[in-house]
Amino acid sequence: MSTLPLLAISATLGASSSLAFQAPPICATLLLSSPTDGIGSERKETLQVQQTELQKLCADLGIKTELAVGEDGDGIRGLYVSDTDSEVNDQLLSIPLSSCLRDDEPPSWFQLDDEDENPPNSYSGGSEWAIRLAASLIDLRLQQASSEELNSRRKKLSTWTSMLPDALDFRASLPIHWTSDVLNSAKCQALELAVDSAYFGRANAVMDLSEALKDVGGSDIDQQSDDEILRKCHDALDVVQTRSCRVNLGDRDNSTTLRLLAPVFDLLNHDPSANAGFALERTNDDQEVLVVRATRPITRGGEVFISYGDSSTAPAWKCLLSYGFVPKFDFSDFRNTVELECDGVTASVAADNVPFELAEAAAGYLAAAEDRVLAECDDIFTPEVARRIAMRAAEEAGTLLEGDGEIHEETALSMSLAKALRLSHHRVLESWSNSLMEFADATD
Repeated sequence: MSTLPLLAISATLGASSSLAFQAPPICATLLLSSPTDGIGSERKETLQVQQTELQKLCADLGIKTELAVGEDGDGIRGLYVSDTDSEVNDQLLSIPLSSCLRDDEPPSWFQLDDEDENPPNSYSGGSEWAIRLAASLIDLRLQQASSEELNSRRKKLSTWTSMLPDALDFRASLPIHWTSDVLNSAKCQALELAVDSAYFGRANAVMDLSEALKDVGGSDIDQQSDDEILRKCHDALDVVQTRSCRVNLGDRDNSTTLRLLAPVFDLLNHDPSANAGFALERTNDDQEVLVVRATRPITRGGEVFISYGDSSTAPAWKCLLSYGFVPKFDFSDFRNTVELECDGVTASVAADNVPFELAEAAAGYLAAAEDRVLAECDDIFTPEVARRIAMRAAEEAGTLLEGDGEIHEETALSMSLAKALRLSHHRVLESWSNSLMEFADATD
């Protein structure tokens, strides 16, 4: 058994907020196959159809790429380098800004009216851009169009919208739509609180969109019930929430933040150790394009990954809340935190540190058990304290493996994601507990 050299063995009352210890190195190997290797004939045929659609979409919208649609071993669709190896700074994808939906160009029926006391995008949740983008997406699907140019653009983008995941899958994967039973099965209080906080903002956004839709009317709206219109608004917001990106428009000294729904770009998957980055660039003919470039070499058949951002993807429950998936487990990632209660104190724990308040609580418990009082000069993070916290973490890790409850067909995907989150948290606590035990044994 490997030992963990202690980086800080003295922690007294009132010291720093966390106690560091050396965690064992974690090695991860990611095997990437060519886009169709190991895929069944039926799925391969589906991917070939999607590749044909992708090529048509690129031709219609002026998108330049040699990437191919593929799936990884878990059946997750993504974009792969298909022809030759890519080197650092190679252009992998180029999308004209004119082919994207922009948050600063909402449809005419969703424009602000200065005389309106409650304009359509008066959403108070701080994400007005999301409502404007959702309105643009809904507008693509409306039957009426005000000009031949709009009809042509709508027809070209219809291939992209047909490649989006099914609306029911979006709803099943995003916790904001989960039932209380499914949400409770995730056993994550932080996720529950975040869903509660987001619920009213989403409700206001849907109301703004639905009221604007009813005002514009048309055959595609008038024939739908109120529930159908609300569902249409939710569906559009789900797409925006999970597939939009943020870029800076203009030069460094005078830039504007822009949110986009970009065809093809939205097929790129997330990895915190991304091998590609993206930004708006200007071509020689003065055209703005969204460009994806390799940030490190990518071999032929390798998947292209971008980062969706730290603040929305870590800890794991945030990634599930924002994008509807649980990221791959990596104990060495210090952002991969889990809340732990020990001796009446709750704190977030991660890879290589022990929150001071947990150590203080455990030390106080052990001192009381020996009928003594902690002195300010006492070392708190002793082997005994480490073992007590480690045992509590192991106990909590065990509870996260307990039953899933009753699973129905309509909640199967949601329950599987809730289970995946529990498993991720289990692994964090289990690895953390083992490291603490090794630390205690090494310093006894």
